[in-house]
Amino acid sequence: MKAGILDHANLVQASEFIAGMNSLRQCHIGYLGTSQNDILHSLEEMNSDAESAAFIVWKDGAIAGFLGVDADLNKGTAELWGPFVQEFEFMRLLWEKALHYFEGNLHSYFLFADTANHTAAEFALSNGFKPQSAQTYMELEGNPSSELRDISLLPPHSHSEFIHLHDTLFPHTYY
Repeated sequence: MKAGILDHANLVQASEFIAGMNSLRQCHIGYLGTSQNDILHSLEEMNSDAESAAFIVWKDGAIAGFLGVDADLNKGTAELWGPFVQEFEFMRLLWEKALHYFEGNLHSYFLFADTANHTAAEFALSNGFKPQSAQTYMELEGNPSSELRDISLLPPHSHSEFIHLHDTLFPHTYY
């Protein structure tokens, strides 16, 4: 077993591992989807973001653990993508790698785990995380109602105003 930082050469293999794990409720993390292509795209963005990093554990030549840290160093915060692990002890190793890598530059970590993800909950509680809320995730498949009105995207010149409004009304939440 060895642990290290995710690099460009391992993105496809990591996306396969995460897609398999994140499709299971007992492993699901809400910051990532379940489609390998979507996850690969997210990992490529994280890999090109100098503030963020991802850590992997290898066992017998295959990825056996993953923890992504989507960091905002200006705010000192990060969203955790995972931990996704095949063995519980890998969580401690990944978490220690992440803490050492960011060397005190982060003061708040957020974890958005499915209520059935007891492994993530145990990891969070054992590391001092405090529950903030319970969420309901809904998905609409098929054809939406014809009664829905057309919706337009927020124009780019309004993004900063929306962010300010959101952060004022819903501090420390995901948008």
